[in-house]
Amino acid sequence: MSCAYVLDTNVLIQAYRNYYSFDLAPGFWVSLPEFAARIRVIDWVRSEMVDEHDDELAQWVRAGAVLCQPVMELDAARSAVVTEYQAISTLVKDTPRFKDRWREEFLACADPWVIAYAKVIGGTVVTMEQLASTGSKVKIPDICDALSVAWINTYNVLRSLSVQLQYM
Repeated sequence: MSCAYVLDTNVLIQAYRNYYSFDLAPGFWVSLPEFAARIRVIDWVRSEMVDEHDDELAQWVRAGAVLCQPVMELDAARSAVVTEYQAISTLVKDTPRFKDRWREEFLACADPWVIAYAKVIGGTVVTMEQLASTGSKVKIPDICDALSVAWINTYNVLRSLSVQLQYM
C-alpha cells in the first residue's frame, strides 16, 4: 500500500493536548475518519493512547474512532514487520551515541513498530519529533533516515491530504 501515513502516538496526543483540542478544533477530529483509507494507527499506538491515559482522547479512541485499526493483527505482512522491528532493534543497540536508557525506552514503546510497519508497506511515518542527530536520545526521524523510511509532521500531512479544518 503506497501513500499510507502511519501515525506516531505523539501526533494524536499533542494534537489533543495542545493545538487541536476537542473544544477548540473539532474539525480536526471530524476530518480524520474521512482519511481512514490513507491513515494507519497500529495497535501499539492505540494501546499507548488507551492503556496509558484516561482522558477525552482515550475515550474517543475507545469509542471506535474509524482510523484506529488493529493493523498488525490483521495484516498479512506481520512477519515482515517483526523482521523490520528486529533490524531497528539492532540498529538502535549498535549505535554508540544512543545511551542505554534511551535505547530501552525507545524499544519498549510503539515507535519502532510504527517505523517497521511503515517500511514494510512503503508508508510515511507521521510524527511531531524532530531529528536529534547529535543527541543521545533515540528519535523516530533519526531511525527513519537511517533506514530510508519517509517521515513527515502533522501539519504537512494535513496539507498533503488537503484537509481544511472547518469551524463546527
